[in-house]
Amino acid sequence: MFPILYAQKPPTVVDHWQLPVQHQGLDDSFAPQYCATCHADKYQEWQGSQHSKAFSPGLVGQIMDYKDSDARNCLTCHAPLAEQQDEAMHQGNLFKWARERSMGLAEHGVMCASCHVRGQEIVGPAKITEELANRYSIKMHPNAIQVNWFSDSYFCARCHQFPQDNAVNGKPLENTYQEWLESPFAHANRTCQSCHMPDKKHYFRGIHDKEMTQSGVRIYSTVGDSAATLTLQALMVGHRFPTYIVPRVELVGLLLDKNKEPIEGTKKIYVIQRIARNVKGKWEEFQDTRLKPGEKATVTIDTDRDDAYYVRFYVMVEPDNYYIEHVYRPLLKSLPDGEAKQLIQEAYDQALRNQYSLYEETIDLRGKPSSLIKHAI
Repeated sequence: MFPILYAQKPPTVVDHWQLPVQHQGLDDSFAPQYCATCHADKYQEWQGSQHSKAFSPGLVGQIMDYKDSDARNCLTCHAPLAEQQDEAMHQGNLFKWARERSMGLAEHGVMCASCHVRGQEIVGPAKITEELANRYSIKMHPNAIQVNWFSDSYFCARCHQFPQDNAVNGKPLENTYQEWLESPFAHANRTCQSCHMPDKKHYFRGIHDKEMTQSGVRIYSTVGDSAATLTLQALMVGHRFPTYIVPRVELVGLLLDKNKEPIEGTKKIYVIQRIARNVKGKWEEFQDTRLKPGEKATVTIDTDRDDAYYVRFYVMVEPDNYYIEHVYRPLLKSLPDGEAKQLIQEAYDQALRNQYSLYEETIDLRGKPSSLIKHAI
């Protein structure tokens, strides 16, 4: 049973993440905008994060027709507080949210209270000292609980590590925590938070953020007398690149003629992705080309032809590829007109906008010396 009063027992991270987080009498005063009164910087950081968007059009459009237990299973991580789930599943509220985009606590997804409130007590890594409390006319958080595991990678595992009993080809669909445990980053105590929450920032950046992705990889090209190669190395990624089954990364190379027009038949694509599908009610894995920390992926183009003047390389990132191809498009074909279809269309359009080019380069093959050329980014 979830310990309602932490003051009676020092909590553990396992206690903390018994999901869904049990009822604790939360009301709208626990919404993020109230925390922003004193924690404006954290609130602004969180507002731009994927956590703030966890209760999204794509989620709601899918669960509108789910039975209650299946919908709550999704909400376990997308709106983890029991009060959020009760609110979302109250009769008609999902359809009301689709029309008005207003729904108390549920609409805030993974919010401040999701991590920092248990039994109406504030839990966090910092102690509220008397000096800090005296800065304010009202003593805030008098029963705040200080714990030392907010910076532990296991803190993130409850939602970012699926159980082993649902493994596909030996690996859960989301296996991020285990991937980290098996990496050099775990042995060096480089935690999830050290990369995704540097300096305790609450941006929670991941593959949807271009700069974050660039910071984790090294991309470079090499050109010789008869071939050109593009290489991507997962240099500073503490798990598989990319983790989970949703993102897709493409390394693309093609030849261009003297007018910089593509030469037909020369395009080559290397896909970095775990491809798994639900086939007739059973999940199957078809391919897993994701990179472990330090591993490389390459695409090579034969340049030994008279009409080749340039080689073009680029890397495309599709953070939401699985949802685009295997959730949103099928639903847009099958759903009747109405609120659910409108939400899925909105999610589909946003997922397309989330795609970005991570790297682009056009190399003049005629201008190269006979020795190797390296273009490193």
